[in-house]
Formats: sequence, structure tokens, C-alpha cells
Amino acid sequence: MDDPAIQSNALLRSLIQPGDTVFCVERPSATYNYVEVHVVKDSEVLAIGYYVSLVLGSTYDRRVKGMRMEKFYNDPSAQIVMELNKALFGGDNEPIRHRVL
Repeated sequence: MDDPAIQSNALLRSLIQPGDTVFCVERPSATYNYVEVHVVKDSEVLAIGYYVSLVLGSTYDRRVKGMRMEKFYNDPSAQIVMELNKALFGGDNEPIRHRVL
């Protein structure tokens, strides 16, 4: 199990269950929207954006600590969470919820 995407999928499945809420921070720039993704587990806030980007095949920008999303997404956080739900659970379940901070 050396594939980082497979390892990230397993990690995220241990942290997120269907119906859980992930928290997103959106930072628009001139060319992209950057989105930080967090989850609360055992009263700890965990930054999971890097692992989400590996699972979704998205670009993670370490300088801004966020996933880089094209500007054409009207709601980049909702798009990320919808794709994450499908990648982790197949989409046939109670959806992962999200809140934008």
C-alpha cells in the first residue's frame, strides 16, 4: 500500500464518516480559489486538505496551505465535499456536510 492516494483514502475514512461535517476556509485570488479543509476529531481541529487533494487528484499549494480550485466553481467547498463523499463512500450514503468558515 505505497500509493499515497490509497493511504490518504484510508486515513480520511478513519477520520470522516457519512453525515460528519468538514469545515472549509475559502481564499479567493486573482486566478484561483484556495480552500483549506479541516475536520474536528476528538476535540482536535485537523487540517486534512493535503490528503483530500491526494484522494481527489487535485493540486495542493503548500504556500497557502490550501487546495487550488479553478475560478469557474461557484461554490468550491461544496464541490470538494461532494467529490470527497463520492471518492470515500461511493456517494450512496448520507452525504458529508460542510461549513464554510
